[in-house]
Amino acid sequence: MTTQSTGNDQGHEGRSALVRPSRPFAPFVILVVAYAVLAVGFSVATPVFEAPDEVHHVSYIHFLATQHRLPVLRAGEPSEYHQAPLYYAIGAALTGWVPAGDFDFVATQRNPFWAYRDWEIGRDNKNRFLHGPWEAWPWRGTALMVHLVRLLSVLLGAGTLWVTYRIGLDLFGSKVVALGPLAFIAFNPMFLFISGSVTNDTLTMFVGALTIWTALRLLRTGPARRLVIQLGILLGLGWMTKITTVFLLPAVGLAILLSTRPWQGREGWHAFWRTTLIAFGLGLALGGWLFARNIALYGDPAALQQDLAVWGHRSLEKSLAVFDQDLRFIWTSTWGGFANGQVPLPPEFSAVMGVVAGLSLFGLLRVAVTRRENLSPLAILSIAVLGLATALIYYTLTSRDGRYGRYAFAALSAGVVLLFWGLSGLVPRRWVGALAVVCDLAMAAAATVALLVYLVPVYGPPPKLDPARLAVLPGRVDVTLGGFARLAAAQVEPSAVTPGGRVAVSLTWASLAPTPGNYVVFVHLLDNEGVIVAQRDTYPGLGQFPTSFWQPGDAFTDCIVVPIPETVYRPDVAQVQVGLYDYDSGWRLPVQGADGRVLGDAVTVGEVDIAATPDPWPNAIHINFDNQIELAGYELAPRSLKPGQALDLTLYWRALGPIGHNYTVFAHLLGPGEMVWAVGDSRPQPPTTSWLALGQVIEDRHRLELPQDVPPGQYEIEVGLYRARTGERLDLIAPDGRRTLENRLLLTRVRVR
Repeated sequence: MTTQSTGNDQGHEGRSALVRPSRPFAPFVILVVAYAVLAVGFSVATPVFEAPDEVHHVSYIHFLATQHRLPVLRAGEPSEYHQAPLYYAIGAALTGWVPAGDFDFVATQRNPFWAYRDWEIGRDNKNRFLHGPWEAWPWRGTALMVHLVRLLSVLLGAGTLWVTYRIGLDLFGSKVVALGPLAFIAFNPMFLFISGSVTNDTLTMFVGALTIWTALRLLRTGPARRLVIQLGILLGLGWMTKITTVFLLPAVGLAILLSTRPWQGREGWHAFWRTTLIAFGLGLALGGWLFARNIALYGDPAALQQDLAVWGHRSLEKSLAVFDQDLRFIWTSTWGGFANGQVPLPPEFSAVMGVVAGLSLFGLLRVAVTRRENLSPLAILSIAVLGLATALIYYTLTSRDGRYGRYAFAALSAGVVLLFWGLSGLVPRRWVGALAVVCDLAMAAAATVALLVYLVPVYGPPPKLDPARLAVLPGRVDVTLGGFARLAAAQVEPSAVTPGGRVAVSLTWASLAPTPGNYVVFVHLLDNEGVIVAQRDTYPGLGQFPTSFWQPGDAFTDCIVVPIPETVYRPDVAQVQVGLYDYDSGWRLPVQGADGRVLGDAVTVGEVDIAATPDPWPNAIHINFDNQIELAGYELAPRSLKPGQALDLTLYWRALGPIGHNYTVFAHLLGPGEMVWAVGDSRPQPPTTSWLALGQVIEDRHRLELPQDVPPGQYEIEVGLYRARTGERLDLIAPDGRRTLENRLLLTRVRVR
């Protein structure tokens, strides 16, 4: 089994001492301590429930601790109740004594604006939940329960490191070289983040690593009864932890096959069947009841269909359309993309890891072809990774929420061993130990930067201001909203913007009195017709400092960035209005001036010029429909209407390539709740199949008649194209080439008086 030795160690001599060290190897201990410090750092830096699906994992533990029975997954109730129970049972045993009566309260403190531009690096509404004094140190209640189980996850992560190290010892015969694979697991930022979270993935990784190690040891010792029993127990524990461990079975089966060698004769066949029956029999004895329960409850041994019904099923056609994007996200989320992906690392990091993986794959091929070493371990590790990768791809193709790399972490130990094994195949043997050290140091540095630079700044309230400074701030406004919130100053930058740009609105708030609840800040840009052309809504502090947390005397500045849609009508001058409203009712707080007079329910804090573009048609835009047709511009009149009046809309199209069908253009006027109030569908003339040959922009007119009973308010215009025979719409393509799965464009708003 030994594949390499280095000048930094003693090669093959004393191999048993290397494989079974009599005392801890100091560099390994240092590495584990460094991992633990970073994992605890990730845990403490991540507020309660901000880890992926953590609220649902904690809910499972809380249910077991209070109800003393297994929960049932029900349609319309998103949860993790379909998961195998072992991790949650351990968590319930660990925290059952904690009085978590505040769980229902904490679990409902959600931030409805958390998904704002979640692909961008920053701190704007990255929090899915609102966080308050109930999470402060010393922890108590739900916060204490969460952090205790997170500590359990940290320990399970350390166990995964130990098993991965032992796999490396068995394969490479060198303590130093065995540290190499640990670089890509101990200091993988995503592994650290998951290891500091409440999630059954941590136990899955540990049991998965033990299963792979035991399978590899079968090759070295043969099917010894103790190992076979151990393997069977691990299979059962894996199935009781997470159903995805089933996909380690091909690797386990291959290990049994290679260790018993049935092709050598009758004794080999006897050993093969005996080993198979013992291992899988024990596994089914321990974990088979879970499959039976799932069949009885859900009609499915893996509860997959019920899971898809709750979390969302995606058609194969739609999945294939965005499969390349999903693969990129899977790779990115294997290394970073904290929380539910809304706290990303720079794309350069996953790109570098992609280069490393590519080099490793080349190195593995070189090892297999030129060094002609024992390839059985390589085959088992590869099958383990491929099995979980296949499961992940299948889940991605069927689920709207399946494209996370962590779902394949049951084979993470196998993956990192292969990764380093391949890299080691690119350098002389005497340099492999040095390569291990370099990998560990580089990944440790990357993990530290990921924690301190990209995670720690994301959560937490904005810095407080000295109230004495409020009188000298530029852009003084000095109005009071609802009697408790003072808007002291506001600044709008820039004063002119082009479509697709951004406007930054800095608001300085001061708390005058205890607040009666949570109120939302709105920033609206209104044109001269009173139509909202751009807006942002958020809880104060970019989601981190809601008004119910304010104390009298608190003062801070919020910088709210408002994106200007590419489709905005221009040229125009937009007034920037600010106010507060209740999220549930929509009721706005009154605005009072310094003299106490009510000024309305919003205050104007500036204006922005929206510049025209020099294109030959009005409101030039570049909206890509399925790489076939581009919406190049539009024109409409009037922008403010009365009931019964007609809206004239002109769309300017051009072909991007061959168009295989004669599409119909839809144009709808949408009111509250997406209710359609006017329809202007028609087939353009000339038909779309002739546009490419014409090589020109096509003018397409639509007339939308408003009914007499249309209520006053702001209305959206949606446009797009579809095949009349099937109703199938063309999808929008993002500027970077991504298929968005959106099949309509919200063009602009109009106002009904």
